[in-house]
Amino acid sequence: QLGIPSAKAANAMKIIDRIPKRKPGEIRDELDSCLDCGKETADKIFTTFDYTGPLDVYIGLGKIEDQKAEQALDELRQVWSSLLSLGVPSQMLSFRPYVVRGLDYYSGMVFETFLDGFEELGSIASGGRFDDLVSTFSKLRLPGSGGSIGVTRLFDAACRAGLVKMERRTEADIFVGFRTSDNRSDAQKISATLRTQGRNVDLYSGI
Repeated sequence: QLGIPSAKAANAMKIIDRIPKRKPGEIRDELDSCLDCGKETADKIFTTFDYTGPLDVYIGLGKIEDQKAEQALDELRQVWSSLLSLGVPSQMLSFRPYVVRGLDYYSGMVFETFLDGFEELGSIASGGRFDDLVSTFSKLRLPGSGGSIGVTRLFDAACRAGLVKMERRTEADIFVGFRTSDNRSDAQKISATLRTQGRNVDLYSGI
């Protein structure tokens, strides 16, 4: 709707996704260079996607009288409204149209989550909508939404904040090892016996 050729859409989205990390002038110049669209169009693209805040304040694509764009905004409004109804504080929600990474995979909304005070870690949980992922594994065609949590990022943040006490490097009381595969059975029996006695055992499994 902004005049980006479909063949160059993927490259344009890579540039748009860098909006919070680069200076506005650099983004505009990259868009102009990549798309050969002229500074006016590059500025319009930048202005459309350079927004962070409440969804109902955003105008962006709403300026364009296009049924598909309006339908997309309506779907986002439903998601936004549902989150509020489920008790998510409004100040914890932020609409950011420049988050377009993964739209070659996702078919709709993309979401990211950040920890207050640890924004430098980036998103610690992310995902989105996909209309036809299940057909990769099945003959069924089912829509869905999904996400994943970055456990490593969460653990790192918890350690920095002092929420996790690193008093022990392992939960195991005893480590049972063996040098050759011939000793594996004996090591397993010893581990089982120790565990019946209530000991936490780490059994070596490298051979």
